[in-house]
Amino acid sequence: MESSPALKRKLDAKDTAVIKRYQCDFEGCGKFFSQSGSVNIHKRIHTGIKPFICDIGECKKAFSQKGDLMKHNRTHTNLRPFTCKFEGCKKAFAQISSVHVHERTHTLAKPFVCDFENCQKAYSQSGHLITHKRVHTGVKPFLCDFDGCGRQFSQIAHLKTHIGTHIGTKPFVCNINGCQKAFLRSGDLGKHKRRHTDIRPFQCNFDGCGKSFRFKGDLTAHNLTHTDIKPFVCKFKDCHQAFSRLEYLNSHKRVHSGIKAFSCTHCNFATMYRSYLKTHIQRHEEQASFPHACKMQDGGTQLCQTGDVCCNVRTLTEFDMLYHIERNHTIEGIAMKFQSETKLAHFFDLKGVLYDRDWTNRICFNGCKAIEGRQVSARPDFYLLNESVELGVVFLVGNDEFEHRYYACDSQRVHNIVQALEQTSEFRNIPIVYIRFNPHHYWRNSVLCSHSLENGHSILWRTIKSIRKDDIHPGLNLVYVHYDMTNDKLDIFESAEDNDYALLHKECIIKLV
Repeated sequence: MESSPALKRKLDAKDTAVIKRYQCDFEGCGKFFSQSGSVNIHKRIHTGIKPFICDIGECKKAFSQKGDLMKHNRTHTNLRPFTCKFEGCKKAFAQISSVHVHERTHTLAKPFVCDFENCQKAYSQSGHLITHKRVHTGVKPFLCDFDGCGRQFSQIAHLKTHIGTHIGTKPFVCNINGCQKAFLRSGDLGKHKRRHTDIRPFQCNFDGCGKSFRFKGDLTAHNLTHTDIKPFVCKFKDCHQAFSRLEYLNSHKRVHSGIKAFSCTHCNFATMYRSYLKTHIQRHEEQASFPHACKMQDGGTQLCQTGDVCCNVRTLTEFDMLYHIERNHTIEGIAMKFQSETKLAHFFDLKGVLYDRDWTNRICFNGCKAIEGRQVSARPDFYLLNESVELGVVFLVGNDEFEHRYYACDSQRVHNIVQALEQTSEFRNIPIVYIRFNPHHYWRNSVLCSHSLENGHSILWRTIKSIRKDDIHPGLNLVYVHYDMTNDKLDIFESAEDNDYALLHKECIIKLV
């Protein structure tokens, strides 16, 4: 069948159109074009000439092509003449090319395919393919021109974000509930906003899990917990511990470096872990809100006067404040802290117990890993020698006056003792039995209980002798005697915040008395 004259002319015109006989003569370019006018327009890329200037208001933005100016003008008028043809969509755009790109979200077409070997990644926009290919070529055409920087980027958007680190601008601001937190990247702002709404669009698909996450990276890391894959390995000498998340590895590395990067602004507390600092600061903030303030001299027995250093302890109840004053600001209370331990030592002497009360040289924290706070050593009150040998453990007894309830660092101290002993050749891999004995009155289900010191010592002794090898597991084994409890649960654990040191020991309890 012969072609019609009209169709023949159309085909001839199409054949002619693909002939590109006009070449750019700028050095290093050499691009070809089918029309001489196209070459002249193209050359403006090299010369930087932009003859088409926006005259709307004070804009004055300039363009190398008239069509680009016309597209730009629509940003002032908000004119969107090009609409999506798909039923039910109704989206409109200022440029016809934007419609074509958008319609691929309906068709899922990705016509731009990477031709690098073994890649075959496909994209809906040619610009995305061009950017992707830089992964293969390593080309980073966008250079930071700030003095002394010289960093290069594969995408102009990344360069613009980077420039913000030099000039300090954070243009993307959260406007939810007066937040006003600012970010360099719009993507970071979007992620931040999920914290206000608690939207968790990324859900785990493993059977029986159902956990959901705000961020895709968190889901990816979580999925590794189902597979036991731990791709992040510590390269420190003889370590080789592996982790499912990079931030866990970075946190672990501080164990080797000893760096305690997170410091409290209220006291001299320092830690390797951000979560521990957060919990510590929460204690400050919580105590600052307590209604009962101590009015005594710091470490003294007199009321604080003008010019004195005052005690900064606050308590939740008046009863707790009376406890605090009795224990820390009376002659009897201060003496009791020393007398109580001395009386327990006398009780052990009568029982023929062999013990060591001077363990500072043995539990020295210098050079130890995973030590928290700024203490350099710790001395457990009593190290029982015979019991340690008989049970094959390190047997410790702490004489905790009033449960040491006013010392939030006491659980931290236990943590440090365990860490330090584990790193000695003498005590490595030996279980630790640590009895925490309160010689004073205590609470059971909101009822105040009391006993004589002699009776308390007898109960402690029976507890010591009741411990059998079968009760003991590897690591730390805790026994609490006469600590406050409600419904058979220790109050110190039930009131603990997330990441409190006390919670590290909750699974270590083997006996409550």
